[in-house]
Amino acid sequence: MKRLDVVSLLEAADRRRDVRISVPAELRLEFADPNMRARVVDISEAGALVNSNLPFVVGLVYRATFRLGSHVTDCEATAAHCRHLDNGRWLAGLILTSERTPSPLADLIDAITASAIKFA
Repeated sequence: MKRLDVVSLLEAADRRRDVRISVPAELRLEFADPNMRARVVDISEAGALVNSNLPFVVGLVYRATFRLGSHVTDCEATAAHCRHLDNGRWLAGLILTSERTPSPLADLIDAITASAIKFA
């Protein structure tokens, strides 16, 4: 895991330009540390808001795996912010560190939105 400049991460978060969407309960998020369990609150092509049992270190790059059905997306994400919640859990904003276009999460987001759309 590597550490990035916190100031540049927060500036990037302030320039948010991607739409965030709610995610289905079936979406799983895994990290290299088997003790870290996180649930995705919302997601965008730039990153995700997660609720976890352990704190994230702001500026640290984490290897993350998003799983939804047959869709598996591995990527690196940097913790932009992390705060302790009243229920003992942690809320953290993760920013993808990939420069790849489209975003590594684009296919996953397409799968989420496609499953949410119902035609009569």
